[in-house]
Amino acid sequence: MAVHDHPRHRPFHLPTPRATSDAAARSAVGSVPGRILAGLRVALGFVFLWAFLDKAFGLGYATQAENA
Repeated sequence: MAVHDHPRHRPFHLPTPRATSDAAARSAVGSVPGRILAGLRVALGFVFLWAFLDKAFGLGYATQAENA
C-alpha cells in the first residue's frame, strides 16, 4: 500500500484571496451605495444604543427617571 498526500485528506484551510487590481479594490470599497448603507447602519446602531441608555439610566428623554 502506497502512502501519498491526497488533496482531499489535507486539513481544512482558508482559500487565498484573489488578486485584484488597486482600482477594482478601491471602487468596491468606496462605492456610494456602500457608504450610504454603512452610514445608515451606524445611525441605526446609535438609535438603539440611545434607547438602551435612556431606558437603563432614566435620562428623561423617552423614559421618566421613576420608570427606569
